[in-house]
Amino acid sequence: MTEEIEIMIEDVAHHEAAHAVAYVSVRRLFKTVTITHDDEAGSWGAVHHRAITGRNVDHLSHRGLTDYAFICFAGPAQDEYRLGTYDPDACKSDTQDGLDFIEKAAFGHMQECYDDVWARAKKFVRDPKRTEQIKTVANALLAKKTLTCDQVMSLLGKDQKSQ
Repeated sequence: MTEEIEIMIEDVAHHEAAHAVAYVSVRRLFKTVTITHDDEAGSWGAVHHRAITGRNVDHLSHRGLTDYAFICFAGPAQDEYRLGTYDPDACKSDTQDGLDFIEKAAFGHMQECYDDVWARAKKFVRDPKRTEQIKTVANALLAKKTLTCDQVMSLLGKDQKSQ
């Protein structure tokens, strides 16, 4: 594996770890987080959700919708924080999924809602406690390639029953 690929995989691990830690922080569950390459999806990492998509959210409250948008934006916010910038094209699905949730939550105030959620994600990844949690999960991802929600919660010292 080239040094360039190793660096990219480390970046992907931090990006996906930010999503996973964001999930746990808002007490939402996911199936797995992975940094294995998926040729079909054209991605190097993903968090596999539990049947929540931008199209299946009518039962969620405004807070639930903005929580899911926050989870979507945590990865790109981590990229911006860690790398100094993020590539919107590389984060296209995160951005679009987040915007889908915001559109349902915004009630005509799309830009204001987007600004609030994006600021929340940026503040989250810059918090020293969250930075350490993201680093812990990223290192575990680099070692194991795939983690379950339970494994992430264990790494973070969280009890699933209290979630």
